[in-house]
Amino acid sequence: MKNVSPRWILLQSVTASPIAASAAAQAPAVESRPCKEAPEFRGMDFWVGDWEVETAQGKPAGKSKIELVLDGCIVLENWTGQNGYAGKSFNPFHRDSSKWEQIWVDNQGQVTRYEGDAKDGNMYYRTESVEPDGTKTLSRMTFFPKGRDQVRQLGEKSTDGGATWTIEYDLLYKRKK
Repeated sequence: MKNVSPRWILLQSVTASPIAASAAAQAPAVESRPCKEAPEFRGMDFWVGDWEVETAQGKPAGKSKIELVLDGCIVLENWTGQNGYAGKSFNPFHRDSSKWEQIWVDNQGQVTRYEGDAKDGNMYYRTESVEPDGTKTLSRMTFFPKGRDQVRQLGEKSTDGGATWTIEYDLLYKRKK
């Protein structure tokens, strides 16, 4: 064999193996796009776009670019706040549980996992956490589409098991023109 690299030999041996052939045969067809076709995956499409975000008092809060990725299976948020705070959220619909999930990761090392439901055109997320002092905190986050060009995001928390709620943030997303 003349001018054959060791990588080529390894690639040929791996792709010719029965295990690789079996995995390729079991892989879903690329033409299949269940997330684009099934309506349950479309519960957050109202949020997709480029947004200027402000507080309920009308002050700038940040910018967010929301996009569909992985053939429409994930709604990906790219958030940049006014004062350097940044984060991303990954929002998939789980067919097995019939629930939405949001995994929020920020540049402060915080990771939060929410579970939710799309109902009445809105998205309702919730989570529970335990503070360092042992206090349980319930959090909920609701997305309200307000026409095609605005979305309200309301974050609330409760430290008394949900009897009372305090607003953590109230944001208005305005679609960039």
